[in-house]
Amino acid sequence: MTAPGPTQTFCTRSEFLQCIKAPLPSVTRGLDEDVAADLGSADALERAAEMPASQWCSVLRNALAHGGIAYLNENGRSTYNEPVKMFAFASGKYINKHELAAVNLLRISEADYFDFLRNWVAWLQKTGIQDALAA
Repeated sequence: MTAPGPTQTFCTRSEFLQCIKAPLPSVTRGLDEDVAADLGSADALERAAEMPASQWCSVLRNALAHGGIAYLNENGRSTYNEPVKMFAFASGKYINKHELAAVNLLRISEADYFDFLRNWVAWLQKTGIQDALAA
């Protein structure tokens, strides 16, 4: 098995925002307008590009495991009656088991998320990890 090399890319574009000011956002009610606007900024894109892969995967894993997913329209705004074009994955950062210090939000388009999944599965197959996990 080989680890991804320095040129291995699983995801080409995502945005990242860490919210630390109270009240902390909850994706269960949809994204607040200011949070959605911050996620659409050039700074959020740059922060995501600079994230360690381990943090990116941790936000994604925690959001999927705990239901921290917001469904967004093509403008990155919460939607209930429009086609979903983006996802916002939310993961809490805790001081201890009961004290929430921050909420990490990772936004990715539906197309880029599917590209990430295809690239990740291809890497698992190429490295042989898939076979080791299935054994």
